[in-house]
Amino acid sequence: MAENRTKSDAYMLRLPDGMRDELKTAAGANHRSMNDEIVARLSGSRRTLRDWFAGQALLALTSVNTIQDRNSLSAAAYEVADAMLAARDRSAS
Repeated sequence: MAENRTKSDAYMLRLPDGMRDELKTAAGANHRSMNDEIVARLSGSRRTLRDWFAGQALLALTSVNTIQDRNSLSAAAYEVADAMLAARDRSAS
């Protein structure tokens, strides 16, 4: 008897010790469900919304030329990306 699935196929998955926690942490940091995190990884898509926001922030910051140190520039870009994600989360609520 064939099952009638209205959404997508379900699949039972066994993960090595610690991987579930790793996926849960990554999913939270990337603002997506664990399922979406697994699908993104299987699709080869490792770029997250946070990475994209940080890239956009980096472009803006480099155009200003106020930060000399590369590590500071990268940290500042992710700081801006986190602020953008927080603003996005607030507007979604």
